[in-house]
Amino acid sequence: MIMNKCLMMSRGGITIGYGAMIAANAQLISNNHDLHDRQIFTCKPVHIGKNVRIGTGATILA
Repeated sequence: MIMNKCLMMSRGGITIGYGAMIAANAQLISNNHDLHDRQIFTCKPVHIGKNVRIGTGATILA
């Protein structure tokens, strides 16, 4: 189940397991800027396991 107004930036890939529940306004973000050089754009996968619950407004990073 994925509730309304979730943001998913999936350039690095996002996998959501069976039975996962993602509440409203959660963010799953698989891309970011390098910590040392802000001009480098990184993409790493986000994996949400099965039966995981993510609360309202949570931000999940790679």
